[in-house]
Amino acid sequence: MTQTQKELVNKISRLPARKLNIAMTFIDFLEQQNDTAIYAETAEKDFIGAKKPSKRPFSEMRGMFKGQIWMSDDFNEPIEEMKEYME
Repeated sequence: MTQTQKELVNKISRLPARKLNIAMTFIDFLEQQNDTAIYAETAEKDFIGAKKPSKRPFSEMRGMFKGQIWMSDDFNEPIEEMKEYME
């Protein structure tokens, strides 16, 4: 028995009787499903109502972050902690 199976048995053994019926129904459902169908259906539901990003021409995006990004003057200098590896 795998670790996952042991954990599942442990969790099921702690469920109250009223929830065991729900768990059994769900397990029956999983056994009848094709894995790819479950994933496709879930993915489709996740994206319903999601906003699609607006497409802007590249020419409008150029320079969008000008003045908002800062880079250290010593950016290209070797890192002190890495010197022994670079020799």
